[in-house]
Amino acid sequence: MEPSAELVGQLPLFQMRDFDVLLNQSVPVGIDSGYASELRLRLSAASLSFSMGNKSVDHFRKQYLKDLVYPVSSPGRLDKRIAGSLKDGLQKLDKVLSNLEPPKPKLGQMVAKWTFLRIPFSFDLAVTCAQRGALFECLAIVRMILEQAAWSLEIRSSDDFNEITTRQAQQSLRALRPIHPAAGSFYGWLSAHAHWTYDAHIKAFFHTPGQIGMRLADPLYKGQALGALLVLFEVVRAAYNCLFEALDNIHAAPNFESLGLVLLRELWTLAPEDMDIRRLNEMLALREN
Repeated sequence: MEPSAELVGQLPLFQMRDFDVLLNQSVPVGIDSGYASELRLRLSAASLSFSMGNKSVDHFRKQYLKDLVYPVSSPGRLDKRIAGSLKDGLQKLDKVLSNLEPPKPKLGQMVAKWTFLRIPFSFDLAVTCAQRGALFECLAIVRMILEQAAWSLEIRSSDDFNEITTRQAQQSLRALRPIHPAAGSFYGWLSAHAHWTYDAHIKAFFHTPGQIGMRLADPLYKGQALGALLVLFEVVRAAYNCLFEALDNIHAAPNFESLGLVLLRELWTLAPEDMDIRRLNEMLALREN
């Protein structure tokens, strides 16, 4: 069913773009900290002068912002490199998958392919949560992606509608264990967070003398979430290769160097005492050994 024009008008989709800086809290304007200082000055002057009822943007800038220079974040900042590496790798895999179709495809092959075509979109949403430091929300999406990939591999060779539709995603993880040694332990770690077990939820609490609080977002949460996305990518990449084989083109897999373990180790150097990031490192190291 196509949405009505009225529904589209009242519920438009927001663009998929993350901004890490807001100009002018009263009338927020999202920008990237990597934008040139001059551009940020012009946007700041326009936004602030509008809020203050000043009609001259140029006058406002010269009067109030003439000595202001914004720092420009490096494109080599770790969070940007991780997000860029994930996006680049998924684009390569998705481009190959989009063009694959066996001469006489089985139902399971095509349903698995269609499911995998959603993975880059889901990854984008998980990265958005990670960039906001929303660990538990990010990991819920990560677990969903892992289950969908496992389910797709379970049904990829089937042509039986009933078998495909009754297969449970939560019971399909066995399809990932042979292709990546981290799949089982990673799923267990994700499930602990999704099910709000003690070892997971205790991280969300903090205390000061006489007071207990709930931590909603945190830079360390961001590190753990980005680490989880790096592990997920390595497992999913192996799953893509299995799907390429199922689609009768084992040689279709794009050849590119994965930086997952390198980036995860760099992440660990920033929080060497964090047991979660350490555990994620150990999961990827299993693949290397």
